[in-house]
Amino acid sequence: MKKVLFVISFVLIAQLAFAQGFKSGDTYLGGRVALGGVGNASLGFGLNGEYGIGDNLGVGFVGMYSGYSEEVGVVFYSGKWSYTNIYVLGMVTYHYDVFGLKNLDTYGAFNIGYNVASAKWEFVNNPLGRPEPPEPNVSGFVWGFTFNARYFIMPSLALTASIGYGIGYLHLGVDFKL
Repeated sequence: MKKVLFVISFVLIAQLAFAQGFKSGDTYLGGRVALGGVGNASLGFGLNGEYGIGDNLGVGFVGMYSGYSEEVGVVFYSGKWSYTNIYVLGMVTYHYDVFGLKNLDTYGAFNIGYNVASAKWEFVNNPLGRPEPPEPNVSGFVWGFTFNARYFIMPSLALTASIGYGIGYLHLGVDFKL
């Protein structure tokens, strides 16, 4: 019990002892889980990084993966479409203190890049032996924007949340300040 109280006290004191604000030279790296993914995907996974090039301006990258499949049946035939999306994006961020809280970094991000995507059909029931259709080319340029919050629970560790348009409508994750 003493250990639990010590940890709770340490975290509370750490929150009061440091103020966070985005500044030039700050570097962050973190993982994300995207909820409400592309198409019918329920989850996406990814990694992002950001570097401060000004006191309110940052640049970075986003890499995300999302995949899902769906079964389709028509008269005598049935099959499954499988989809994968791999996003490779550049990111520009603008940090603005919306709520005035010491440990909260709020910012907007604009992302642009490429979706390395695939769609593949596989027959499940093919009584007449029809050939597999060719795979369509579904890759292309993509963009997105998000509104983000980074809440520091320790000077180099933050919980993150993002809402917006992109590979998912809601991203949750952690960022490490390097």
